[in-house]
Amino acid sequence: MSDKIKIELARPKGKSLSEEVHMVVVPAYDGAMAIMPHRAPIITKLKSGVVEVYKTSDNKPTETYYVRAGWMNAANDKCRVMSEEIYSHKDEINKEEIAEKIAKIEEEFLASVNDDAKSAKLSDELDFYKGLVKFFA
Repeated sequence: MSDKIKIELARPKGKSLSEEVHMVVVPAYDGAMAIMPHRAPIITKLKSGVVEVYKTSDNKPTETYYVRAGWMNAANDKCRVMSEEIYSHKDEINKEEIAEKIAKIEEEFLASVNDDAKSAKLSDELDFYKGLVKFFA
């Protein structure tokens, strides 16, 4: 039996990562979840956040990625993270453009106090962009 798990980070434009690692920590909707070899199969919803990839067994992430909310499934020593947007520290972002998006979303959020569904969607968007700025800080 292998002591590694295959991680795939998948987005509509293609895979961002596909390799064998010791452990992956994903931002599950109910809290961070470590995925290790030989675990029981699971499918879970992800919130926007950091995916930590541990290529070695020294308990320090060797790579991190920032994902927009999505899904993760793990089975048979394979973990697949599916998200519309996945960023690594190698990517470049336009911080001014993101700051403008955050300002616009905050304005819309304040104007949507009587619409719970819209407020929830805007709150998720705001969390994503603020987390993205923090990831690249």
